[in-house]
Amino acid sequence: KHISVRANCAIQGTVATVALLLWQLVYTLPRFDSLILAPMHDAGTSSIEAFWILSGIALANLLHSVTFFQTLKFFPGGATSAGVLKGLQAVMVFVASSVLLCGRWGGLEMCWSGSKFLSLIVVVGGIFLYATSTDLKKTKKDGFTSQSDGGYVNLRGVKPEDVTGVTMSV
Repeated sequence: KHISVRANCAIQGTVATVALLLWQLVYTLPRFDSLILAPMHDAGTSSIEAFWILSGIALANLLHSVTFFQTLKFFPGGATSAGVLKGLQAVMVFVASSVLLCGRWGGLEMCWSGSKFLSLIVVVGGIFLYATSTDLKKTKKDGFTSQSDGGYVNLRGVKPEDVTGVTMSV
């Protein structure tokens, strides 16, 4: 028997939390001054500022997780759509990194180049091609039509093998 999605998420979250807590207690806590306080002092960051920075990161991670699982559950295409959105995220990171960091921080690896653009087009184009062909193949193969809620329903309860001489269009 399979466990539910919620139980799976809860188990993974609990295991990750326990592992991180153990790491903090065994490794970080004994070295707290050199690993946390000294770098904060060198950067001129107060404990309050650090709290707000970490709270912002935690909120961003929560938002990321919620939107990811909402995409998997409700967005047509599920995991494929999540992959397409990940490709879009890669495009945005490449463009933003080039605009914000090129010539300001790091070396030429931060700048946009023809090879980066070409590889980006190939990867994102492949994701879109896969998403489109997967959806079309499933729809035609199973005799199902895509619904706005991301699911599929059989056309009037008729299976493709029950119909002869009828072609399906998408």
